[in-house]
Amino acid sequence: DEVVMQLFVYEKCSKQPENLDALRGRFQRVDIVPVEDGDVRRDECSGYLRHLVDHYEDPPDFVMFFQADAGDHMQWGYLSLVMRAIERHALQAEFVHLNHPRLVASLSPCRAKVFEQVFDRPPRQMLGSYCCAQFLVSRSRWLANPLERYQRMNDMLFGESPPECRDIPGHSTHCLMFEVYWHVLFGEPDNLPERAENPGLPLMLRTRDLENESYLPAGSSLFYQLA
Repeated sequence: DEVVMQLFVYEKCSKQPENLDALRGRFQRVDIVPVEDGDVRRDECSGYLRHLVDHYEDPPDFVMFFQADAGDHMQWGYLSLVMRAIERHALQAEFVHLNHPRLVASLSPCRAKVFEQVFDRPPRQMLGSYCCAQFLVSRSRWLANPLERYQRMNDMLFGESPPECRDIPGHSTHCLMFEVYWHVLFGEPDNLPERAENPGLPLMLRTRDLENESYLPAGSSLFYQLA
């Protein structure tokens, strides 16, 4: 069967995309959804959670979430591998983080408190993930959470921060905390394994995180011989 691709653009600047006609030529459906954040930056969180709530009753097989500056955080070649697997109905993964830079695993009183508000439990270990919240999620992982959890997270964006947090003026502290929770929300361990060592990924997606890393032992030399 042909893969059906739909695009949802959550627009916060009261503008139509300049390349809207081109987008409509590439996707079976393109929706422009206005989102009002008010005076506080809620970044990708208000768009992501709006989508998770509004489409809870009709989720696709897979959904990918991207920020406006998607290419600044990921490698297009890695995304191409994921897309090719989907095109061939061969993607055997429930969650794939699409970004490249790795965050240092950490935990703070603020991060732990917001985590507990979302998941009704404390973190089991340090929270570790990749930077900047761009990922793929399967339908089953989306629906594994009750709708109420997504609604609660969205409400938190517009509420007061816990006393354990020190707010950055003009920014949603909750959204800043959510950056290292998305993988947990969708069924992954608190400290997301590095993709090269993640048993939840097919072998073709278990790439090394550093471009200069090699599977060869330290001190080895690699030579290519062309026949």
